[in-house]
Amino acid sequence: MGPSSGHHYPDDVNLKVMMGYPAASRDYSHHHHHAPPPPQFQSPHSGTYVYNAYGQPMTNDDYYKFEEAERERRAASVRRLVLLLAVILFCGMMVAAWLLCTVYAPEFSVASLKVSNFSATNTSLTGTWEAELSIHNWDKGITVQFNSVVSSLFYQEALLAMESPPSFQVPQMERYALKFNLSVLNNGDSGLNATVPPGLLQELDTGTVVFGLRVAMEAVFQTSGGVLSRDHIQIFCGNMAIVFSSHDQGSLAPGLGNTCLMSIHRE
Repeated sequence: MGPSSGHHYPDDVNLKVMMGYPAASRDYSHHHHHAPPPPQFQSPHSGTYVYNAYGQPMTNDDYYKFEEAERERRAASVRRLVLLLAVILFCGMMVAAWLLCTVYAPEFSVASLKVSNFSATNTSLTGTWEAELSIHNWDKGITVQFNSVVSSLFYQEALLAMESPPSFQVPQMERYALKFNLSVLNNGDSGLNATVPPGLLQELDTGTVVFGLRVAMEAVFQTSGGVLSRDHIQIFCGNMAIVFSSHDQGSLAPGLGNTCLMSIHRE
């Protein structure tokens, strides 16, 4: 029945006691106990009080262990920073090396090779070669300066002629035609040793003689910002088959020996 029925309900505390609950004291002042604050340890360096992770005061040994751990943590951070800087420096060097190695090397080919006034016997050799070497610089940002150029003409391993063309430059994405003449050296200055190789005379009888052309020079690769590298390069153009239209004149056979091999020696 509701409260309007007139029944009187006992006090809540007495009701709880009757129902089996312990009586709650109305005086709360005796039950609110506060734990005393833990004793504080004052840092000898900072003047502040230091506690451990459990809220307990730190002793001197604990404090110095804590400072040692902090020093080790800072040292580890410095080591990680140094390692990171070393990795960044190494990666930068690798990128620079990659950029240097990916410079497009010039392409060399023989555009023309002719010989005139050619004469060969067992003990003498004469002739003048007119050579045209085509150099193509494929790089879009590199200009190549060629210095100290020395060209040589060989039959097998025997040196027949030598010449030093002037220095020249090939701008980016351009082609340059290097033209020069080579005359037969005196026997004492060449590899003939006062005799003409028998193979040359035998080939001459067939109407075709195979020569080799070598060019050594210094190549200076440079950009708008300065010199990128200085290299010594050697060009070898082998299998240069000269077809003689007459006994003393000949020219390069079409499609033979046009492409040259190149080796680079970094300074």
